[in-house]
Amino acid sequence: MILLNKKLNPFIKVNTPTTDFMLLRQLIEEYIHESATPNFYQGDIVHALDISTHIHQILPVLKSYLNRHSEHKFQVTPGFFSHHDIDHAWLQDQQLIVDISLERVKTHPELEENLRNTISPYSYFISDDPQHHWYQFYIVENV
Repeated sequence: MILLNKKLNPFIKVNTPTTDFMLLRQLIEEYIHESATPNFYQGDIVHALDISTHIHQILPVLKSYLNRHSEHKFQVTPGFFSHHDIDHAWLQDQQLIVDISLERVKTHPELEENLRNTISPYSYFISDDPQHHWYQFYIVENV
């Protein structure tokens, strides 16, 4: 797992072969503590499709954790997008993004064959095109 915080601040990238929620929770907590500002949680909810059969078991726990002891009301939205370049304008409007790239996504039937042949099991792609397919968490304030 890695924490990415550079040009696209605020931004969290978490690569993991498993859904290790405790470590994910720790990373999110540390990042929020270190990076939070009055407008840190502003952003648009990105509507996307879900390709996981068990991810909904994690979403309520993650949402509950992020909203604990806080007036913020966060929505946690699963989805999937793909692109070789993460530098898109929609990433730069103060939203927090947690990405978990699971190994089984590489073999998902909706993933294009040319992409499947060029990526490693835990490759990370992102795009502003909702027709693309990859696995993301988008955590934004529900205003």
